[in-house]
Amino acid sequence: MDGETILSLLGIIAAMVLLVVLVMRGVNIFLIAFICTAVVALTGKINLYEAYKTNYMDGFVGFLKANFFVFLTGTLMGKAMEVTKGAKSIAKMLIDGLGSDKALIAIPLACGILGYGGVSAFVISFAVFPIALQVFHEADLPRKYIPAALCFGCSTFAMIAPGAPQIHNAIVANAMNTSIMAGAVNGFVTCFAMLVIGCIWLYRMVKKKNKMEHTLWQKREIPFRILRKNFRKECLHYVP
Repeated sequence: MDGETILSLLGIIAAMVLLVVLVMRGVNIFLIAFICTAVVALTGKINLYEAYKTNYMDGFVGFLKANFFVFLTGTLMGKAMEVTKGAKSIAKMLIDGLGSDKALIAIPLACGILGYGGVSAFVISFAVFPIALQVFHEADLPRKYIPAALCFGCSTFAMIAPGAPQIHNAIVANAMNTSIMAGAVNGFVTCFAMLVIGCIWLYRMVKKKNKMEHTLWQKREIPFRILRKNFRKECLHYVP
């Protein structure tokens, strides 16, 4: 491997790292794309104008063309579940069935089932959050772990499970020329392992907290509108 190839690979890695860092800092995504493309082009010794005009735009348009209907149908379904409150009803039924004492299992599982059904992560988060807030209150659990429980259920095992009608599956299946059910056995076993390990991890984190932190619900009540506003900000940290 010659020096130019190594430099090009390092440029790609640097662009990916820069992408994550800038997104986490709230920089506009279009500006991020412009900067990261420049990094890849310069380290790969590609003409900057041609990189933007040909390489970047051809890739962007091709990606959008190949996956447009996946984005469209997913958005429509998510909006329908949000307007009809279907996602909230399903989540409430599952959580009520398992009980508040199993909140750290019930909430990720409810989010996972909704995600496997095709509902987008953001719709799930905002639909389940009010229920999670109430359940954590009843179970006397630290509310700071609500985003962890929601994002674990929304963004991990269910999104990549075989057969899930999510872009994470559709894009890869399209690129590899396979169905979204490819590798079903291995996929389901892996997703189940992710669910178990994630729930154990959540339980271990909560268990380490002292009793004083658990009783903050009684000592300092925060209005729901403030919690919801802060939760929206927290969700931005999981965009990458």
